Amino acid sequence: FFYRPPGATSGAWHVMSDTAPLRRGGCEWPADPQAQLDSGCCKGWSHYASMDLAHWVNVGCAVANTSWFDAVGLDTGSATLVDGTPAIMYPGVHPNRTGERPNYNCVDKSRHCTANALIIATPTNLSDVWLRHWTKQPVPAIQCHGGHCPMNESGYIDDPSHAWRDPDTRQFYATFGSGMTETQEGAGTQALLCSSPDFWSNWTCDDLLWKFGSSSSAAAGFEPDGGAIFGHPGGNAIACPDFWQLPP
Repeated sequence: FFYRPPGATSGAWHVMSDTAPLRRGGCEWPADPQAQLDSGCCKGWSHYASMDLAHWVNVGCAVANTSWFDAVGLDTGSATLVDGTPAIMYPGVHPNRTGERPNYNCVDKSRHCTANALIIATPTNLSDVWLRHWTKQPVPAIQCHGGHCPMNESGYIDDPSHAWRDPDTRQFYATFGSGMTETQEGAGTQALLCSSPDFWSNWTCDDLLWKFGSSSSAAAGFEPDGGAIFGHPGGNAIACPDFWQLPP
């Protein structure tokens, strides 16, 4: 995304990505999450910026697992300009019950050991063209736990797209990946169209864009037995669904 601070004559392009440098033999990964942010070596989102799209600067880490709601990890997310303010939105993975220690090696395919939450963060200093520091909202926009997610009645949420605003209703919309539980009709995996009146909270998912497979059918595809993959119940995971409005 492109951001120009208020009153400035120039701005910068920004791109972020999931990163876990220790696993790739990269930089020395500090054990303390805040130290990860300060050192630019984190288990979270790396951040790069450019004034001209040709020369890029490693800004450091935008967000890392510094809160209980993303203590286990940070999933793929997106960036949206909300009334001129950049906002990043991602699912944080955390212990399923308050007070539990983070489980970094969860292999329970039913995901009973972890849950996730929809976390939103904004720049700490909007006058900084490089947007070096970000502040998470103190409370997640949505919190899923116990195999239930209030925004879509499934056990988890995945990979929100950028959000866009309907010019007539002023509602914000975004697409999410998700999976359906065995108790839902036609359990499998799905891409959802979700909405919020203000972007910052009250996300609900009332529209199904796409559904694929079944946890009880080999038609699910990615695994021969049609079982769960990547720890998601009810079949396979749709990663990073997106939706673009094309000109007429």
